[in-house]
Amino acid sequence: MDDPQLIDITDPNHVASVWRYIATIEVLEALKKVPDFQRVPGFSLALALVEKEVAEDKAESVQRNLRAVAATGVDVSKVQRVELEIGPNASLRLKVVMMDLADLAGGGS
Repeated sequence: MDDPQLIDITDPNHVASVWRYIATIEVLEALKKVPDFQRVPGFSLALALVEKEVAEDKAESVQRNLRAVAATGVDVSKVQRVELEIGPNASLRLKVVMMDLADLAGGGS
């Protein structure tokens, strides 16, 4: 298998959407960790609203990631996965792992 391709995320809108997604995940995890809040009226609604935001942010992030990968000329139909890496100074980059020949032939694990 080829080495993963690394793509820096430089578009300010893409960077903002990644950090928003990370922040909404943090809010969701914080809400789930505080059992006392679960008895407060409206907690279930608040939790559902944050879960909705996380789902929407994830969808937007995945779309932006795939667009960024495609913009480099990579055939996204052969991408196995795209991972986010947070580097020094909070720089963001995508690690693109391509399918190997066994995966393309249907014999991958």
